[in-house]
This record gives sequence, structure tokens and C-alpha cells, in this order.
Amino acid sequence: MKKILEKLKFYTRNFSPLSKLILLLVFFYGSYKFVSSIKENKLVVFYVLIFMMSIVFHEVAHGFVAYLNGDNTAKNMGRLTLNPLKHVDIVGILLPLTLVFLGIPAIGWAKPVPVNYRNLKNGKISIFFVAIAGIATNLILAIIAALVYKILFTTSYFDRYLFEIREIASYVFSLNVLLASFNILPIPPLDGSKILTLFLNKKYEYKYLILEKYGFLIILILIWTNILNIILNPIHYFFVRIIKLITGV
Repeated sequence: MKKILEKLKFYTRNFSPLSKLILLLVFFYGSYKFVSSIKENKLVVFYVLIFMMSIVFHEVAHGFVAYLNGDNTAKNMGRLTLNPLKHVDIVGILLPLTLVFLGIPAIGWAKPVPVNYRNLKNGKISIFFVAIAGIATNLILAIIAALVYKILFTTSYFDRYLFEIREIASYVFSLNVLLASFNILPIPPLDGSKILTLFLNKKYEYKYLILEKYGFLIILILIWTNILNIILNPIHYFFVRIIKLITGV
């Protein structure tokens, strides 16, 4: 708990005292709601695990593509693993979950996989593939989930466990489309910002990346003002339409 509070303190270092107090109260109340929901529905545990692993797959994809393009940094630091303990940022999991259980749209994050862009073999082309890898991975997971849902939906045999698997597949689909939509936004340090920097000259790239230290605050404001939903809706709809065309769902 002490480590979690220290992380919260770091993320809210630019907040006013009142904002910090409100966020802390939301965090503890949301945690209480989360524990209560587990008692009512054991599938919540699966949802949390899926949430964690979807983010882990996203981060490992960055490191793996960087490795294929000549950078061993993630591999040498033991980050090319699906072990969530190597990737999960506890605040990046718990804080969004508390907001979700309070009925507030939210998204999570993991510790970024380290990439040394100087080691990449093909310059900006490699940077692009590394940046897009996480988004592509989430979309692939969404496609797999859509196919599973389609297979289970067309079966005439009804079983409670098959129904629950179908519900989980639906959740995997929705979550990973949301993660892809969120990460393509050009807000540092999200993946979309790394793609955008490829089209900026050095002068503007430096000024743009200064925003990274305010990225968390910007995202939080967008969530609370519901602007994030307005931005994400057309991106989400586009990805859903593409996946439906591919899978025939």
C-alpha cells in the first residue's frame, strides 16, 4: 500500500491539494467497490486478468519488434516476457479500475518497455513499426476475440460456461479495441505521439515532447470532461468496422 501511495503522489505532483484529496478518496472508494464486486461476481477476477494481460501483450509487442529491428534493450532487461509482474504499473491498473467501478470511463497503462531508438537498424521506418506494434497487437487480440464470439454465437447448444466464455470474448474484443483507439492518440507518451514525431522536424519534435511530463494530467482532464469519449468514438467505430469486415461478425 505504501508503494501505491508513493506512485499516486508522483503522478499527482502537479495537482492542487484539493485535487489530490478528491483523487485519493475516489481511489479508496473505488477499491472498496472493486472488492465488493468480486464477492458478487467471480468473473470480475477474469476481467481484471484480461485487462492486465491485454496491456502486457501491448508492451511486449513494442519490445519484440524493437528486438527484431536491432535493439536488445528490452530483452536484456527481461521485458520480453508475458509475466505481468515485469510490466504492470500498479497505479496504472488500480486507478482506472476504481474509476470504472465508479461509472467513469478510464483506461490503464503498464510500465513502458525500454527502447533505445539509436540501435534500430532502419531509422524512422523501424521507429514506426515499434510504435505501431502495440496498437496492432491489441487489434489482433480483438480479431481473435471476435472470431471466438462468432463461433460460440452460431452454436445451437446452450451451456452456462459457453455463455460465460462468450461474454469474456465480448469483453476482450471491446477492451482491446478501446486500448488500440486510446493508444493511437497523439498525446505524449502514447504510441500516437511517437508516430506523429516522425513527421516533425527536430525543433518542433523537441517542443512537442515537452508535453510528455503533462501527459497523465492531460489524459485525466480529458476523461473527467468527457472529451476523451468524444475523441475516441469515431476511432473506435472505425476499428470496429474494419474488424467486422475481416471477421464477418
